[in-house]
Parts: sequence; structure tokens; C-alpha cells
Amino acid sequence: MPYVRVKQKHQVTIPLEIRKKINLHEGDTLEAKEMDGVIILTPQIITSRTKEGIKEKKSSLLSLMGVNKDSGLYKDAKDADNYIDNLRNEWN
Repeated sequence: MPYVRVKQKHQVTIPLEIRKKINLHEGDTLEAKEMDGVIILTPQIITSRTKEGIKEKKSSLLSLMGVNKDSGLYKDAKDADNYIDNLRNEWN
């Protein structure tokens, strides 16, 4: 698993193998969010710009296929399903 260093102005460089895998290029837009102490960057497709700001189209769930591979977040699909089931049970 590659490591990145936070540089001046809090910038990080996304490793080449990850950029190639998700077809990420300079100028692309990413949504940044934090979840349980983990920073999640999700590529976004900009559909238009308005006076109020940027209107974005969320990427489809299918674009996320395989992103967990080698991440260490879940052992397998069953482990991810169990995690989701546990979250759903917390809502009840």
C-alpha cells in the first residue's frame, strides 16, 4: 500500500498506479469527505457550471466495482455485507 505525505498547503499526490486504475487526470474534480477517520476522495463528473456554483453528476455505483481490492478495509464481499448489515441494524 503506497503512502503519501501531506505537503505545503495540505496537498497530497495520488500515486500513479491509483490514478491509472481509476483513469484520473489533472483537472478532474474529486469529492472529499471524512468517514470514521478515513478520508474518501470520489471522482465526480461536472455537468455544468452555474452562478450558484458547480452542478455535478455523481458517478454510478458500478464505477466503484473493485475499489476495495487490496485496501484492507474488508476481507471480502461478505465482510463488507456484514458491515452494512450492522449499520442498518443501528438505525432500527
